[in-house]
Amino acid sequence: MSSGEKKTGKPVLVQLNSYSGSGSIGRIAEQIGLRAQEAGWDCHMVSGVRYYRPGHLKEIRFDTLLEERLHALRSMLFDAQGRGSYFATKRLIRRIRKLHPTIIHLHNVHGYYLHIGLFFRYLKKSGIPVVWTLHDCWSMTGHCVHFDAADCLRWQTECGGCPLRNTYPKSLFWDRSRANFRWKKRLFTALPNVHIVAVSQWLASVARQSFLQTFPIQVLHNGIDLNRFRPTSSDLRRRLGLEGAFVVLGVSSVWYASKGLAEFVRLSGHSEIRVVLVGMTEAQRAGLPEHLVSVGRTHSQEELAAYYTMADVFVNPTYNDSFPTVNMEALACGTPVVTYRTGGSPESVEEGTGIVVDRGDYEALEAAVLSFRKQAKPVEACLRAASAKFDMQVCADGYVKLYETLR
Repeated sequence: MSSGEKKTGKPVLVQLNSYSGSGSIGRIAEQIGLRAQEAGWDCHMVSGVRYYRPGHLKEIRFDTLLEERLHALRSMLFDAQGRGSYFATKRLIRRIRKLHPTIIHLHNVHGYYLHIGLFFRYLKKSGIPVVWTLHDCWSMTGHCVHFDAADCLRWQTECGGCPLRNTYPKSLFWDRSRANFRWKKRLFTALPNVHIVAVSQWLASVARQSFLQTFPIQVLHNGIDLNRFRPTSSDLRRRLGLEGAFVVLGVSSVWYASKGLAEFVRLSGHSEIRVVLVGMTEAQRAGLPEHLVSVGRTHSQEELAAYYTMADVFVNPTYNDSFPTVNMEALACGTPVVTYRTGGSPESVEEGTGIVVDRGDYEALEAAVLSFRKQAKPVEACLRAASAKFDMQVCADGYVKLYETLR
């Protein structure tokens, strides 16, 4: 029992993530905290200032926008993600020590807000049980968060000669991937009490091949709020000029090549298909074909649910992904999913709710999309699958049970 628990009468949970109150992982962390709070835990949320939005948990503010920007600059110049924010992290550690946590739950520790060496040395010395949810592969590589698109296996042999140096966390000049790999391995494997949670079976298999294999590893799929993501009526088809059309939807918070943007451009040229993309920047929209409907990012989950509901099929031609939240959101709104066989993306799709095709096989992707034009939209099958597999409350309960076993 921690001294914080003795003082308050409640076990103390501290979660860390680069996002707070927004983004799929930020929302997931908040829901876990709220569920733990209902179960009697005293819950606190730590995030960087750049992606902070007010949430419903007690928040620990510790850094400044300038510190995060300097950290990002250092990372870009020297391939040094996780080596900035030294003084901010010292302030954070002082704040956390005062809480005497029972459990520290890590989500994404990359994101230019945390000095990894300083913080993990604190974790080692404290001996506090750590739950670490892997949402991507950064903790197991010398640089990248995803390696699928490059078919790179260097993470199995200490990295080096990184083919993804120019992807997030982008490095302009240096390739320190081998040194970074060894640094992470030394820091992470030194922790005395860590339980790894992977968000997909695929990511768990990667972790079991990495230097994290010495820790207990289990799978807890992410969930979503089924009260928000549900069939939602709207006049979107009328407003977007899509009445009577066969609508293909793509959604991303940030669009880039590995999200399959080229595939959507090709699909938009098909006479039987109207493509709608959500999350585009103004610059990206200017470069798209006129017949492709594009809109900016929305922070409204209700509006997003209306887009999912309006579509005939949701398409996710991703080249990198661990367990896409967008797949779950589409299914929860009654819309089937077509996706590439990439990472954990296929794990959300089952027979009757969508189709999985080989990564990069555009012809198979197009055929899968058009197959839904020939049949009634499988709304009920999608809703049943979402209800059975993706309920955020069930996901959060899994974490609360894990916390109790580690106290």
